[in-house]
Amino acid sequence: MNQFQKYSAYYDLLYADKNYAEEVSYIDTIIRKYGKINSDLLDIGCGTGKHANLLADKGYNVCGIDISVPMIEIATKNYGNKISFFSGDLRNFDLNRSFDVITSLFHVMSYQITNDDVNNAIMSVYRHLNKGGCFIFDCWHGPGIMNDPPVVRVKRMANAEFEVIRISEPLCDYNNSVIEVQITTIVKDLKTNDVKKVFESHKMRFFFRNEIDLFARVNGFTVEGFYSWLTFDEPKGKEWYSVFVLKK
Repeated sequence: MNQFQKYSAYYDLLYADKNYAEEVSYIDTIIRKYGKINSDLLDIGCGTGKHANLLADKGYNVCGIDISVPMIEIATKNYGNKISFFSGDLRNFDLNRSFDVITSLFHVMSYQITNDDVNNAIMSVYRHLNKGGCFIFDCWHGPGIMNDPPVVRVKRMANAEFEVIRISEPLCDYNNSVIEVQITTIVKDLKTNDVKKVFESHKMRFFFRNEIDLFARVNGFTVEGFYSWLTFDEPKGKEWYSVFVLKK
């Protein structure tokens, strides 16, 4: 089972503190910087559709795709009146159409942990982009991971339905640029008082600029932008999240 299917019911609770509006405003600024205003846009790894919804509100003609069927069902229920959502794998999907802009946010590219995964993902994006189109994605930044290694983290969240405690324990494989995050999530259903534990393993790849340059070049892209997340400055040594803009 895909790890995201295990907690789709309370995914939005886990990230209730995530500032989607600020993130979409930032992505909108990047898109405008590269001249793609009011474009046809595909959001890959759209999850429950929050980024896609806000991008649609800014005037983009948005489609969303995600590997998790339960998340696509939630996205369609909430925003299907204005956005078309599809289930598919970034590495091999085919929507039989192309877009001016493709976004992939919240480290979806970092889930592509092998060179074949990354290459197949970028080839899929290339097939779905119009000439001159842009691929905008964020990922884990290699120097940041190396200089500020991950540690055990605990997150507690609650709403009217659930109380959730999430414990994340990292295992570092620096030779392969992969962090395996082993997650234990304890969920209490406040209506029934039932408690369950969900165990997951998320393997995340961190990237260096020269790697993305190479993947881009062999797949017909140029790297037009390289930024620290939510800025227009290049990432520094301890910053974990970077943003790339690739142009076809």
